Amino acid sequence: MTDSELRDFVQNGLPPRNRSRKEEVLKGLAHARDRYERYARAREQWQPPKRRKSALVEIRRLSEGLRAALGNLDPISKDDLNVAIGSDVFDRLHSCLSEIILKSNDLAKDIRTDGRPRDLARERWIHEVADIYENNFGRKAALYGRNSGPFYRLLHNGMPESFPRHGSLDPRQIKRVLDRRK
Repeated sequence: MTDSELRDFVQNGLPPRNRSRKEEVLKGLAHARDRYERYARAREQWQPPKRRKSALVEIRRLSEGLRAALGNLDPISKDDLNVAIGSDVFDRLHSCLSEIILKSNDLAKDIRTDGRPRDLARERWIHEVADIYENNFGRKAALYGRNSGPFYRLLHNGMPESFPRHGSLDPRQIKRVLDRRK
């Protein structure tokens, strides 16, 4: 699909109240395509799932250790550090470490280490397009029958340049990706 056809598809598919957001939607779709392209180009740098999971577990462990060490500082050392870097920096660091601990744990739990590795670039692209679709078109991202429905057409028409053209938008695979969304 050409850019003008995609523009027309978006313009005609948006509810009247959101038609003024057409450019924002097109930018979002372009951003999703660009991210897919960046991930696809770096595919050989992707770590195997077990290594990715181990790295996230290690980040969580190290963050917990640093957060505990900061919390165990004696009052004089804590005050000296607060003066040296600023108390707001100290507090933000503690807060950021807590967030890293929670998120790295959640991400590690989501990594499947058995079975066939998932195509994360494709999955993330579908997730992004689904978010754009739901937030702007006012409907749930879903498939209606085989290769049909407005969400499927948006996926198909907004496909990244390097996206495999055959078999990569199998409705069953898309449904599995949509079912895993939180």
